[in-house]
Amino acid sequence: MRWLYSLFIAVQCLQVVTAARILALCTAASHSHSLWCYQYMAALAERGHQITVLALDEPKIKVPNLTTFVANEVYEATFFDNSISEWLSNSKTGMINTALQTWDKASSAAIMHSKALQELIKRNKNKEKPFDLIIHDHTSAHGLLGLVPLFGNPALILATTFGSPQWMLFRAGNIFNPAYVPSMITSAGQHMTFYQRCENLFYYIFLEWYTRFVSEPFQDQLMREVFGSHLPHVRDIAKQANIIIVNHHFALNGPRPVLPGVV
Repeated sequence: MRWLYSLFIAVQCLQVVTAARILALCTAASHSHSLWCYQYMAALAERGHQITVLALDEPKIKVPNLTTFVANEVYEATFFDNSISEWLSNSKTGMINTALQTWDKASSAAIMHSKALQELIKRNKNKEKPFDLIIHDHTSAHGLLGLVPLFGNPALILATTFGSPQWMLFRAGNIFNPAYVPSMITSAGQHMTFYQRCENLFYYIFLEWYTRFVSEPFQDQLMREVFGSHLPHVRDIAKQANIIIVNHHFALNGPRPVLPGVV
């Protein structure tokens, strides 16, 4: 009987280990975004997962189980002069609007028509469900979400290091109150005056207008142009996200109400 007890304990200690096939879409036209992406993916690869990354930079260190598709030409197409940096440094909403449109449209169009993306699709198009999980840097290039239905609707995670962007959380139903939660483009802190709250409300409305009537129509059209017209709207694909990962902590940014799926 003693050996039966030993066998029972040994079986209970066994753990089922499986390796997931993960696709990371790290295509924000910023070198700093590539840094967090590769660190994140390297940690997953070390745990035995098979990682595929569509990025704009080469990894600094070669990691086993990590395959990269690099579209480094996106930087040249996006930052062809210094106008974007100059516009972003200006606090006027009109200049910010121009900079967002220029950066968003130029970088998104470049990555969506890149050879790296076409090669990624070519290698996986004949597989029924090539990936178990897709992680998308939701700062820009939302048209890449068309890969979710294209690859059999695997689980989806939206992530960013760009604070907690309004367009990410609002699509998940996580609405902030502009009376006490500062907008991502305001300089006000948690304790706002009446004027700052009015200004904050304006910024919320501006970002929602930009997302819904400028960025989303462009991204949806670009997605259908590249992946086909049969896909759901890009906003509906974003709403499928199982988890949203943001770069926010109450110790630095103040307390904010978030849903259980927002980490």
